[in-house]
Amino acid sequence: MRSILETFVRCFLFLKILFLLKKLQLSDVVLQYLDGLFSSEAKTYL
Repeated sequence: MRSILETFVRCFLFLKILFLLKKLQLSDVVLQYLDGLFSSEAKTYL
């Protein structure tokens, strides 16, 4: 149960960071890097 909550919090924080980055209009390279980083981390937990 705790791991599910932890995953949800991570997803929420990731989306929040992603939103802030898009708001700041940083380059797509940074977004792709973060997306890849999160994907690999998600695979580790799954």
